[in-house]
Amino acid sequence: MADLAQGEDLLPGRPDDRHTRAARELLAALRERFPSACLAVSGSVGRGTHHARSDLDLIVLDAGIRREMHFGFRHRGIPVTVLAAVPGLGPGLRGEAASPPRFESDALPFLRDSAVVHDPAGEYVRMRESLARAVAEAPDPGEHALRLCAVAGRLLAGVERSDDPVERGRLLADLFSALLQAWCLQQGVTHESKGESGRVPALMRERDPGLHALLSAALPLRAASAAPLRRAIARLHTPSHPVPRPPEEHGSE
Repeated sequence: MADLAQGEDLLPGRPDDRHTRAARELLAALRERFPSACLAVSGSVGRGTHHARSDLDLIVLDAGIRREMHFGFRHRGIPVTVLAAVPGLGPGLRGEAASPPRFESDALPFLRDSAVVHDPAGEYVRMRESLARAVAEAPDPGEHALRLCAVAGRLLAGVERSDDPVERGRLLADLFSALLQAWCLQQGVTHESKGESGRVPALMRERDPGLHALLSAALPLRAASAAPLRRAIARLHTPSHPVPRPPEEHGSE
């Protein structure tokens, strides 16, 4: 994309609503602060599918930024998140892209679901092409779910060996998270858009009430949680247990 002339509309062809005006103002400020940076709008505003309660997600990629950072604030009453990072696919982001859908995600969904506004050197386009290649090389989600079950088994062994209650609590929390991730991978449930993680308990109660009951029995996490979590590991590790479902596509709001 060619360099933008001063005063040029940064979001041409978009409706003149509150979110678009806010995006234009903030993008202009970012361009002034980082003249050579790549700029993009992510999520529903980037797609033009936003509504009155949507957030505004912006991306600025510049070589002068020391490390990946997220900034959150409000502008025109709209919740805004700005992702600031160095151009290119660093080791952390490359590893995230090459993994199956994660329970938590940071820069990856911003970059996947974004509309480029300013890319003077073509760096943003190259970065997304590298991202697409890394995603294409990701391992099979079912295999990764089984690896998470193995991780959960090792964590459970650590719980049973430890006599430190704080350490047991830490291991149990990691174990619980690994089981949730494994189930989501088996069911094709992703967590890349806002609010997706909040849907998981209801989805599990609907699709797999037996597993939901086992995880419920493990709460609050304590020494007695080990028994139901052991049964949950076995349940998830049984190849015949998961019922394949098509992946769900949800965009950021």
